[in-house]
This record gives sequence, structure tokens and C-alpha cells, in this order.
Amino acid sequence: LIQEPDVVLKSVPTQQFLSVREVLPGMDAIKLRVQKIYTLVPAAVGQNNLGYIAVVVHSPIFDPEALDVEIGYLLVGKAPKSLKLSEEQVLTQRELPALETIATLAHSGRINELHRSYNALGTWVEQNNWQISGTGREILMQLPLLGKEEAAVTEIQLPVIRSSEKLNQV
Repeated sequence: LIQEPDVVLKSVPTQQFLSVREVLPGMDAIKLRVQKIYTLVPAAVGQNNLGYIAVVVHSPIFDPEALDVEIGYLLVGKAPKSLKLSEEQVLTQRELPALETIATLAHSGRINELHRSYNALGTWVEQNNWQISGTGREILMQLPLLGKEEAAVTEIQLPVIRSSEKLNQV
């Protein structure tokens, strides 16, 4: 018996996002960037102004050697328009657009197993007459702590629209 994934459909309002976009060479590079942002931003901005860390996946296809991602904090309060992480890296504040309908799935466990949840979510979207209609987001609800990587929780968010090719199966 195959377990049906626990997919939730919802909408997301416009959100302020303090982030940096770059092409990174794989998951380890993304983890390092998240760690740097997690370490440096709260002291500069104040923990009360910060929501979750989010990753916006701009890559149209998964290329593990060149991932076009935007990583930063969702903001719930005031923050500077830009913040220097290093000489080359500057986080800038922008607005993430509202999404009318997203299919979400909470992934509990190691980040390097996230592809399994993407697969389950993608299959669910297809089987339920939806189609992906834009850039996906990952909300890091519980960061993977050193030695406790399996305790990480990531909400995968994919914008969806009703599939126009609804198949009538009798």
C-alpha cells in the first residue's frame, strides 16, 4: 500500500524577503549559505523581525552542479534594504509575490532526501489534475542542526493551477 502524501493546498500573501540570489554548485553550497545567513542576519536585523529562512528555486530544471537559488529570511518586521554578508554577497530586500494556490508538503528529515518529497508532491499534483505554474519555494521551518540532520523540517511550496487537460476517466 502506497502512502498518500499529506499535501495541503493554500494561498500565500505577499511577503518581504531579505535575500541573495546566486548560482551555487550543489546542496552543500546551499547548506553553507543558509548557515552563514542564519549566523549573521539575526544579530544585524533582530530576531523579532525575522520569520523563517526560505529558499526560492529559480532553476527551471534540477542541475545539481548549478542551482539558481535565492536564500534569505522572510521578514515579519523592519529590516534594512540591504545587508552585506561579505564583500561579494549582499542580501537585498524585495517583495515575494502572493501566490493564489500552492501545493505544499512538509518534509521531515535530512535535506539531502528532499528530492523524495519533491517527487511525492509532483506526483500528487499531476494525479490530482493540477500543474506547476511557477517558481517553487522551500520554507526551512526547523533547520538541520549538526548531528541532528534528521530533525529538519522543510515545507515545499509549488504554485499550481488547475490542469486544462482534465481527463474524464470512466
